[in-house]
Amino acid sequence: MNSVLPLLALRFIALIGAQILIFNHINVIGYLNPFVYVIFVLLYPLRTNQIQFLLISFLVGLVIDLFADTGGIHASACVSAAFIRPTLLKLIFGVSYDYLAVKFDFRDTSRKLTYLLSLIFAHHLIIILLERFTFSDFLSTLGYALLTSVITLGFSLIVLILFKYKT
Repeated sequence: MNSVLPLLALRFIALIGAQILIFNHINVIGYLNPFVYVIFVLLYPLRTNQIQFLLISFLVGLVIDLFADTGGIHASACVSAAFIRPTLLKLIFGVSYDYLAVKFDFRDTSRKLTYLLSLIFAHHLIIILLERFTFSDFLSTLGYALLTSVITLGFSLIVLILFKYKT
């Protein structure tokens, strides 16, 4: 874990910086904002302490909340995504997911895209539900969360391909 620490710190700073300086100012179709910082939660090393992972995920969301003035919704969404990640990995990759390295390559692409889209969708759905704070017109909320998730997935794949993130 100690050898991975500088890489994680660099990834933390780079993704949060990119989110604050670039992606918070991108609005696709006028209102869809990609949240690419979620890559940090998606690709965090698997064999780590779960409490430590939840705290770091909270920190990622809190920093985004401080700069975006969103009142804690990103911190809540990041912690929720970090909490459901082991269950999602087990569902998608099977019981032996712990021996996998979550990295983006072109082997087993359908499972990896399913993992990425599922966790991004869960993260975005929590953000949008907390932002709107209503269950009225729930289908519209689901559609908006799905569209934002697809946009985020597209930008995330571009970032992953450009920088070849591995854990």
